[in-house]
Parts: sequence; C-alpha cells; structure tokens
Amino acid sequence: MTLQLSRRDFVFGGAAGLALTAGPAWSAASAESPVDTVKALYAKPVGASDAPFLSRRLKRLFAAQRARARRTSDVLAGLDFDYSCGCQDYDEAFRQTLRYDLAGLTARTAQVTAHFGLFGASRAIVYSLVKENGRWLIDDIAGSAGPGADWRMSRLLRTR
Repeated sequence: MTLQLSRRDFVFGGAAGLALTAGPAWSAASAESPVDTVKALYAKPVGASDAPFLSRRLKRLFAAQRARARRTSDVLAGLDFDYSCGCQDYDEAFRQTLRYDLAGLTARTAQVTAHFGLFGASRAIVYSLVKENGRWLIDDIAGSAGPGADWRMSRLLRTR
C-alpha cells in the first residue's frame, strides 16, 4: 500500500503533529544513545509529534517557519516532503529495511545515518544530534532528493 499525501495535507498534518505530546513507549526521554533517539523517531506512530525528539534550536526554527506561514496564509515553505524518508510518497516497507550507523560521537554531539530502501532505491538520512539536559535530541537533518538536490532541514526552515 502506498501512502499518498497532498503537499497541504502533509505540511498541516506534520505541523499539527508537532503540537502533540509524546507517548511513553517511543519517547526520546528514554533514549540512552543517539541511535536510540533516531530509532524511537522511526518507531513513533504516524501523525504523532516529532517535538520530543527535537532540540530547542530545531523547535525554534519550526516555530518561526509556522509563524511565517500563518502570516502569509500559505503552507510551510520548503517543507513539502517527509524528512524521515526524504520523500513525498512511501510505503511502510521502507521501515523494515532501516539500519543505523553512528559517527562523530563526542560528549555533546553525534551523527546518526538512517539507511533504508525506498521503492527499490537505497536512501540515507543523516541526523545531527546534541545532548540537552542529558537527552540526545535531533538538531539538524540532511538528505538528498537526487543528484544536485541535497537538503538540510535548518536551511529549509529559513526559506521564505
């Protein structure tokens, strides 16, 4: 089964999801490592909030972009895709192919790459994490939509 969302459905659904609270079974609060945080992000129910997994900085960037969208009565500029797969359409089978690599671990920062298959093609999303209040939280996200189409969440959230 392929999940298909319009740009407006995806953006408003994602923005609404950011306003929800996290459930205890998949909360980032219990993540002991950066990989645990990214695994919990992928394990959360579809439509549930990503906020418990995000750093203060990334939450501020999302909030500023939502405020700009409200002022212009438009969708969130630059955010017409699901960043967990770097795609607009996907099937749930991609979650079955997930594997994680930890790199660049320091006492305060880390990078986790989520590798997966999407409609037969290999994909990767890179999560930059920071340690805030003893928890590993996502501070930035990067991926590629194809040759010459690399993206970084912090840049997209500054799109006007």
